[in-house]
Amino acid sequence: MRQIHHPHHRWPYLKEKSLSILSHGKRLKGRSQKLSSVVWLWRTTNIANNRCVTAMKAPLFSLKDGQTGNILRLEDVKGQVVMLTFWASWCPDSQRDLEQKWELYKQMDKAKLAFLTINVTGREGRSGDGIAYAKEHGYDFTILLDEGTTVYDQYRCMGVPTTFLLDEELNIKYRYSDRAAFMEIMQGLSTLL
Repeated sequence: MRQIHHPHHRWPYLKEKSLSILSHGKRLKGRSQKLSSVVWLWRTTNIANNRCVTAMKAPLFSLKDGQTGNILRLEDVKGQVVMLTFWASWCPDSQRDLEQKWELYKQMDKAKLAFLTINVTGREGRSGDGIAYAKEHGYDFTILLDEGTTVYDQYRCMGVPTTFLLDEELNIKYRYSDRAAFMEIMQGLSTLL
């Protein structure tokens, strides 16, 4: 196995490995799920480097809003730029991220930007921990409940928080992992608004 000494060398390595796996498709015969995962990984690693290889539609979902009890479909916010953040209440990075995004939420133009957070209940101690945390901190933005890790898995998240920026047509334009700086996310957002 090849040694990777610097984190920036990781992306070309993953791309190379993904293409290698794709070129040996015979080995994956009957495993289309695995093949689609490899293609998704290759595309999202390029998005994580702020490079969008192709326009990639965001996986659609319908989730319950833990604050209101209403069901929200991703298609309901088509026509707006979307900031979508997966999080868990126990995670210090998620806590810091939510605090910064709360400040943004209070000031943003809600007609132009749909601000959606998804509490990954399958990564919580108890399914109600995320909503309890939000109420304790006075957060009144949309908190969708991913029962288990279904949508989290569809978006191929590797940790929390993970933030996606979608354009008005619900194409994924940027993906930010758990260690992304808030200013980096704001820079990506500024290209879409």
